Amino acid sequence: MHNYSSKAMYGGGIVTSYPTATCAGTALTGGAANVDGAYVIIVAGSTITTRFRIVGICLDTPSGAMIGRVKVGVGATGSEVKVLDEKFEVATDAGGYLKIDTTGHGGIIPANSAVSALLATTAGGAQTINCSLLCEPC
Repeated sequence: MHNYSSKAMYGGGIVTSYPTATCAGTALTGGAANVDGAYVIIVAGSTITTRFRIVGICLDTPSGAMIGRVKVGVGATGSEVKVLDEKFEVATDAGGYLKIDTTGHGGIIPANSAVSALLATTAGGAQTINCSLLCEPC
């Protein structure tokens, strides 16, 4: 059983959960119904100084039940290039983590890259969820 809230062995590398400064993820807010919200930085540029891949997405503290998608982009603010697009459903706002395994998706990300995520839900902008990314050097 992996401890996804800290560091764990995963596929041969040490997996670290970002952001590292907080146990909760970074808050994402959806746009209008089925419209992307704004990208929010999860991993600041120059934080990970080796090539890496995203092996998972953890979502916590949803504002309520929701059907949505999280998109992950790499690059400077305003010029993000989407590398992951994952759908999810949360039946309740009760505690716990929703972990999406992204091993083998998204490719290898260059060292010192900024990584951001955004949220879209079927209900629109009133919904929020916290997002953490599980990253492994490669």
